[in-house]
Amino acid sequence: MGIPRFEVAHGPTNQIQYKLYDAEGKVVVTSEGFPSKADCFKAIQGIKDNARVGQRWELKSEDGKHFFILKSPSHNVLAKGGPYATVEDREKVTTIVRNSVEAAVMDKS
Repeated sequence: MGIPRFEVAHGPTNQIQYKLYDAEGKVVVTSEGFPSKADCFKAIQGIKDNARVGQRWELKSEDGKHFFILKSPSHNVLAKGGPYATVEDREKVTTIVRNSVEAAVMDKS
C-alpha cells in the first residue's frame, strides 16, 4: 500500500487540475480546471482543511445516481464526486477522502 497523493497537471482543457489518488493508486477525485497552479494548490489546501468537517459535505441522490460536494466555510465548491451507482459506492469514496486527505502528499512540480 502506498500513500494517498494529489497529482497536479494540465487537464484536457489545458487548465491546471488535481487528481486525488488513494493509497492503492486509484483516482478518487478529479477537479475541474484552475487558471494557475497556485489556485489549484489553494483548493487542495481547502480540501485538507475541510474534509473532516461533516457540515462541509453535501450528499445528493437523483435519478438513481449518487453524488457528493465538499464545500469551504464560504460555500465555495472544493471537490465533487459522482455519479456513483449506489450510496455505498459514494460512501466508500467520501470515507477515503475524509480519512486520507490530510496525509496526502502534493506533487508540486
